[in-house]
Amino acid sequence: MRGKGFITTIIIVLVLAVVFLSSIADFFVNLQWFKEVGYLKLYFFRLLNTAKFMVPLFIAFFIGLWFYYKYLSKKFTKLQIVNNHISDKRERRILIVVDTVISLIISYNMASNYWYRFLQFTNAVDFNISDPLFNKDISFYVFKLPFVQAIYDSLLVILVLFGIITVVAYFIVSGKNKFFKDGGGIKSFRFSDGASKLLGRQLAILAAMILLFISLGYILKAYYLVYSEQGIVYGASYTDVNVTLLFYRAITILALAAAIIVLVSLLRQKIKPIVLSIAVIALLIIIEPITASTVQRFVVKPNEYELEKKYIEYNIQATREAFNI
Repeated sequence: MRGKGFITTIIIVLVLAVVFLSSIADFFVNLQWFKEVGYLKLYFFRLLNTAKFMVPLFIAFFIGLWFYYKYLSKKFTKLQIVNNHISDKRERRILIVVDTVISLIISYNMASNYWYRFLQFTNAVDFNISDPLFNKDISFYVFKLPFVQAIYDSLLVILVLFGIITVVAYFIVSGKNKFFKDGGGIKSFRFSDGASKLLGRQLAILAAMILLFISLGYILKAYYLVYSEQGIVYGASYTDVNVTLLFYRAITILALAAAIIVLVSLLRQKIKPIVLSIAVIALLIIIEPITASTVQRFVVKPNEYELEKKYIEYNIQATREAFNI
């Protein structure tokens, strides 16, 4: 038993060494470079903050993947879709290796890419100046929004990953056989009704959550209008406020409604409401830039000073405050 545990540990170490080979090489190169220029302490400061961000991420991903696999395994076994010929201990060792590698890769990439945003977020200081569009302190856009966006993007990727895991697990364990028989031909590949229903339920939940995240994504996207370059000055313009923002809010509401529609429709095995709700969202996403461009060109441009006057004043005031003039 100890020998098998030792072999499992060796496998994990070897896999991680191969996966992180480039990162390990970069570590020693950076270590030597920062030492040469006298900024070794700064480099270790970066590593420490990366680790602070990575550890809780790794724990969260590891636990999430572990319980999601256990949930699927329990459901498949309960429905008698698959006969488990693998011992619990062997299955646990395989799961630990795969879960550890996946969780480390995801948490390391997130932490190494977003450690500085995490540092900004945790050390944010108010500017005591609010933007005129959303009435939020300017520090929100400088210190908090980038980190929130990073977390949002990462969680959306995780949801897609869960969807892929669900579909792959479905194809692996639910087939009644059999590939590559009779001289290389492929026999029929049938799936059990229980597996199909389980897949439908799981994808219903994941699809609804993805649509919910799309709704949240357009809330975040609205905040980025303060960086817009569409108008005559940098920042939100007439078109951004009166056209683009309205589209974003409509998509936010419709995506939230679509999440509920998709969940209910998939559970009831109805396709039309799903197609219709997704089509409406897709249509709004497509026509939004067309509408904004049309309004900017044919409505704003002929009367640019009058329509953009308020936003030009906002820009001038913000510039004066930024340069203290």
